[in-house]
Amino acid sequence: MTRDLKAQGVNVSRPRVARLMKQANLKSVIQKKYVITTTDSKHTYPVAENHLNRQFNPVKPGQAWVSDLTARAAPLYSYG
Repeated sequence: MTRDLKAQGVNVSRPRVARLMKQANLKSVIQKKYVITTTDSKHTYPVAENHLNRQFNPVKPGQAWVSDLTARAAPLYSYG
């Protein structure tokens, strides 16, 4: 609201706009932040078979391979 008023040439501050909106019982519409959903258990895609059957102690190297996928929100620019 403040940005729109300033674009129209009205010199106002955010606190003043907030106070006037409160007096007029007006509420702003805030867009919800995008939330990443990580699991879709109701999909129709084929699912890999469970070959380990909870036997997590392989007898020899290379018998069982595992992986993990982690999704994180990250800023556009990452330093470090």
